Amino acid sequence: MARILACADVHIGRRSAGLPAELAAELTPAAAWERLVAYAIRQEVDALVVCGDLTDEANSYFESLGPLERAVRALAAVRIPFVTVAGNHDWDVLGRLADSATGPITVLGRGGRWEHVDITGRAGDRVR
Repeated sequence: MARILACADVHIGRRSAGLPAELAAELTPAAAWERLVAYAIRQEVDALVVCGDLTDEANSYFESLGPLERAVRALAAVRIPFVTVAGNHDWDVLGRLADSATGPITVLGRGGRWEHVDITGRAGDRVR
């Protein structure tokens, strides 16, 4: 059975209010994203799927690019596909981020098209 790690609403670029200063850098969406990617690699999942709002608005482009680029490289190194769908917070920036990345990202629904992706598990099983 294919093992897919799915998440949504990461919102890289957003800051949490009211955190003590000693925790503020550790508890950011970008830090959570990096821990999630590391977990996907440790668990040897067959795909990492983001179901919208990886970033928090177009003004987070530059804040999101570094964490996204590191994730793309790390996932590609261990052959874990990275699939995402734009959400209401990143519909206008996710495609540009994917185009800027130096590794493979599948962005479903670009240009308003219905699409699918087939994910093949390590045992050869497939999920659409």
